[in-house]
This record gives sequence, structure tokens and C-alpha cells, in this order.
Amino acid sequence: SSQHSGEGKTFKEIGKALGKVLSNGRLLALILIVTGFWLVQHQLYATMPKYVLRMAGEGAAPGWYANVNPLIVVLFVNLVTYIMRKKSALFSMTVGMAIMPISALFMAGGNLVGSDFILGMHPIAFMMVVGIAFQGLAETFISPRFLEYFSFQAPKGEEGLYLGFSHLHSFFSS
Repeated sequence: SSQHSGEGKTFKEIGKALGKVLSNGRLLALILIVTGFWLVQHQLYATMPKYVLRMAGEGAAPGWYANVNPLIVVLFVNLVTYIMRKKSALFSMTVGMAIMPISALFMAGGNLVGSDFILGMHPIAFMMVVGIAFQGLAETFISPRFLEYFSFQAPKGEEGLYLGFSHLHSFFSS
């Protein structure tokens, strides 16, 4: 095997590789689907604090809610990846995508819970946290296997370049 350490790619080579990625129907479909997942996540973080303050009152502290997602990911990504190790990457990502609507239902159902505080939190704030936790759980099914799938689509020796392009979903969703 040849050694490529320290070698860079020209803009022309990078552009050609990007063209290959974008002309691969499977990869493009996957990028667009995962873009939808991240679009929901970006929208949540953009609007959630104002929503919680408006619905639960000024006493709510939505600033720390954004930490729930990474906490769930850190706690469960290894376990979920281990459990799903014998399943295909597409199956694991599909499970994650199926969890997303459940997350949204929890968040939307806060006003249906009642008026009593739960663990010291307004029901809307509590259900928002539960929804964010489910979103983090969905991410543990999607993200690692997404990268795995993307790397398997890369030509031999181009895995790193393709993994870089796997983040096009961040570009599109932002």
C-alpha cells in the first residue's frame, strides 16, 4: 500500500471527489435524509428557549436543556452501537429516524400533561427535556452508523475525504 501522509489534494481533486459524492444517488439521498434530522435539531435549539420561557414562564431555565442531548449521546452511544453491531447501518439509522417523531410528540405534548410540576419543572419544560433526551437517543442510532456507511461507499484510499464530505448535512441543515 502506498503512503500518502503529508500529501494534500488540489482544489480540482476535491471538486472532482465532491462531484462523485453528489452524483452517487445513495449517498445524496442519505445526506438529504440526515439533513432533515439535523434541520429539526437546529430548529429546536433556535426556538426552544423562547418557547419554554413563553409557555412555562420566566422561572424556567431552558439554558441547560441543550446539555441533555450530548449527555444522552455520551451515556448511550457505546451501548446502542454494541446492541446494533450485527444490524446493518441502514437498519440502525432507520431505528433512529423512527425515534425522532416520538421525540417531537413528547415535546408537543407538554401542555397535555397537566398543571402540576414534575421534578420541580413545569410540565412543558419537563416534556421538552424528555423530548430532547429521545432526540439524543435517536442520534446514538444514526450518527455512528451514518459515518460507517459513508466510509464504506468511498473508493479505496479516499475514506478520509469521503468522511469529510459526510458532513455536507451540516452545511445544508445550517
